[in-house]
Amino acid sequence: MQLLITGGTGFIGSRLALRCVREGFAVRAVGRRNNPAEAATAEALVRAGVDFRDVSVADAEALAAAMAGVDVVFHLAAAQHEANVPDSHFEAVNVTGTRNALAAAERAGVKRFVHGSTIGVFGGAARRLIHDDSPLEPENIYGSTKLAAERVVAEFGSRLPAVVVRISETYGPGDRRLLKLFKAASKGMLVQVGAGKNLHHPIYIDDLLDGLLAAAKLDSAVGATFVLAGPTPVTSREMLKAVAAASGGARIVRIPMLPLLALAWLLETALRPFGVQPPLHRRRMDFFRKSFHFSGLEARKRIGFEPRVDLESGMHATAQWYRDEGLLAAPAAHHTKPGRFAPLDVAAAASMRLAAEIEPFDSFWEGPSNIEKGYRTVYEFYRHNYLAKFPADRSAPILVVSCGPGYMVDMLVRHGYQSVTGIDSDAEKVEPGRRRGLDCRAERAFPWVAARESHYQA
Repeated sequence: MQLLITGGTGFIGSRLALRCVREGFAVRAVGRRNNPAEAATAEALVRAGVDFRDVSVADAEALAAAMAGVDVVFHLAAAQHEANVPDSHFEAVNVTGTRNALAAAERAGVKRFVHGSTIGVFGGAARRLIHDDSPLEPENIYGSTKLAAERVVAEFGSRLPAVVVRISETYGPGDRRLLKLFKAASKGMLVQVGAGKNLHHPIYIDDLLDGLLAAAKLDSAVGATFVLAGPTPVTSREMLKAVAAASGGARIVRIPMLPLLALAWLLETALRPFGVQPPLHRRRMDFFRKSFHFSGLEARKRIGFEPRVDLESGMHATAQWYRDEGLLAAPAAHHTKPGRFAPLDVAAAASMRLAAEIEPFDSFWEGPSNIEKGYRTVYEFYRHNYLAKFPADRSAPILVVSCGPGYMVDMLVRHGYQSVTGIDSDAEKVEPGRRRGLDCRAERAFPWVAARESHYQA
């Protein structure tokens, strides 16, 4: 199946492209190289096997050429955070660009068009619980043009199977918008503007990609418009606390809202004639002003969507990605006094009898009686609870001790990890994993680790 992703150099588009390549799809992505980060992303996509093309959705002819032979389109290109650009720029990308993509998709005979919209169409939301059919009251040019784009999608509804997905605040590995917060936290202090009680409903990138792929695959999604948001809403203060914890700890300092809003207005007014983007503008204050809390009913009904990654796990995974990319320093080590434990005697440890050898039953074995079924059910359990805690670097060497049939090994391999070894003292247990081609071995832990010349990262 041939997929096309617009906005390929953006956070969501690039992560979706890499995910789809790992799942065996042929992926084509269009996007721009407007800055060094986008250029680096484009290069990474090409290395991963993506057919990347430097194309703007405003270029109808080039977009139509990229659409040839495509089965499914994920339309994620958008003008969003640009400052000091005229409203016509948002119109050209978000409205005309969407119309170009839909027209090209119709001519190419595309089987599914997944349109990435935004929760910004609901405006400030005023703390109420938002349903998928709640009133639409966008408050800025970005939200207004994205709502106009949704209406363009509706125009093509009778001719092209389409889904509109309103995407909530998205974070995770690959996102650079939160980097400033993490850097500030790593230096020991975060600033909270106002009371910090407004609500966010963030979604971790892997959960969002699950929802987007379900929208592309399930017939029940066609014609629907729904929000994809995370497991639960959190306050701004709770988000800052999660960033602080993932960064090694930071104190949160509160400052009043009104003076900053006034300063932002002054900067915007003074710098606009010179075409200079102000260091502070009112839209940035939205983080501490707007509230969003979504019911999620339509996404559950249409595609069975259930986000799994909690804020704490997601923020730790995000911080680790920043460190792995060299964007964030590692947290300072917490030094403790040396303990009184003797060095490990490897020979003695190797000769120790195991509990499983001493007891007449397996000391701890909660795998399903149907071992093959476990590669599906235990996979979901491990993915939900543990995947976000592993290094973001897919080449990191990982050892799974007491691996059994290799359920954890299998989960990691499925998510692109390339150097995962599982060991278990019971040769019979590892055999199902070996038959599946997993690197599962009958070994005892202490001798195995002692014989390694290099270290594992997890």
